[in-house]
Amino acid sequence: MFELLIDEMQGKGFSDIGKLKKLNYSLKTWDGLKFDSLESFDKEMFIEFLMVNSHKMVNLEEVDFWGFPADKLDKFLSDINSLKRIENTQGRYSFPKSILLNENLQYLSLTLTPIKKIPSEVGELRKLRTLIFSQTDIQILPEELGQLEELIELTIYTKLNKIHHSIASNKKLKTIDFGSNKITDLPAGIFTLQNLESINLSGNPIVQFDFQKAKWPKIKRLDLSRTPFGIYRNNIENLNRNFPNAEIIGGSNNLFVGDNKFGIYLSCTKSTYN
Repeated sequence: MFELLIDEMQGKGFSDIGKLKKLNYSLKTWDGLKFDSLESFDKEMFIEFLMVNSHKMVNLEEVDFWGFPADKLDKFLSDINSLKRIENTQGRYSFPKSILLNENLQYLSLTLTPIKKIPSEVGELRKLRTLIFSQTDIQILPEELGQLEELIELTIYTKLNKIHHSIASNKKLKTIDFGSNKITDLPAGIFTLQNLESINLSGNPIVQFDFQKAKWPKIKRLDLSRTPFGIYRNNIENLNRNFPNAEIIGGSNNLFVGDNKFGIYLSCTKSTYN
């Protein structure tokens, strides 16, 4: 069934499937070579080819699944446990648990998917350094996330409203992006992350921000713009005094409360502040 396709792939310099390290489905590349330029390329046949041969991909380390059929993803991943980087698995309605088979995974990004819950088993991905859930329906960060001791970068939006205090265990975290969520307050543990360099809380309905608790000696950037706290100039000035070496971002569209007679409207609270 695949003989013609395989022959042409070999003639074009495509690596043996057992040596494949990087598959980018969205760009239709295989270790950097474009496979949709093949004369015998057929999208449906190629998907079937990948499915049938997934168990041979013993050296595959990076995959980008943008455009890959969501209903086939779990099956494809279930035969692979060598992955270090997975991204752009959009369209999924549940977390593809076959991802959890990849104990060496360092980078995971799920984008444009209505996933509502992060499974507790994610805590088993002990080598994970970057975790991104972009434009999902996730509302709560589970306690098990605190088991990811190698985590450096954490991005969650757009419906997050509760952060478990176990985030204090993610001591290597350098970058947190919780922009445009539903967060009203922060757990005390987040203020103990001494390696934190950047935190984005913009666009959240945060009224109080107890910055005096923060032990952030390395902080370089703090974004509280478009929040009920950050649109008051005196709050940002206090933050500047507390973190003199950091870039503190506040206001909304470069305006603070009192700068004009119309006030500032925040979509996160659906209210106008004067």
